[in-house]
Amino acid sequence: FGDYRGRWCIDDHGFVYGIGELYYPSPSACPCTCTVDGPVCVRPKCPRVHPRCTRIRYQACCPVCEAMARVCVYGGRTYRLLEEFRLSRCERCRCGANREVYCSISDCPAPQCVNPTYEPNHCCPVCRSGPNCFAGNRVIPAGERVSIDERTTCYCTYRDGTWHTHPQATCEQHSKPGPTPS
Repeated sequence: FGDYRGRWCIDDHGFVYGIGELYYPSPSACPCTCTVDGPVCVRPKCPRVHPRCTRIRYQACCPVCEAMARVCVYGGRTYRLLEEFRLSRCERCRCGANREVYCSISDCPAPQCVNPTYEPNHCCPVCRSGPNCFAGNRVIPAGERVSIDERTTCYCTYRDGTWHTHPQATCEQHSKPGPTPS
């Protein structure tokens, strides 16, 4: 056959191409240009194969995705469609039907006390001493009538009839008992 370089190029099937012609050397190859120095093949910029692709076909110049995973991939982990998962105590996520992940931060109910604390393993503030309210600047427990001084009794009132206490107590003034008439 001798040295064909400088005159033509040949593909896998034995077809001959002249100098300057564009051809595909094999079915899975990228296009080449026949030059005096032989074929010059340039791999084009192929589109990125989707990370959720489960079956890739390599019969063309660029790989082609043939099947997508019916899952969500999030943070390097795989979740089934419609699966719910927690990223942290406060973030809940869901693998949507369109394979996108939707996350939301927990909504915290209004605390039922005036001195809530943030605990390391809780998302929402916690009332360590139970429901309470302010009587002046003093914190009093809900459900009790507390004498602030000899003339004032205070108690926590509930807001909207729910278990949320109103931050300020309701206080009643009593008149000092006078001498009882004989």
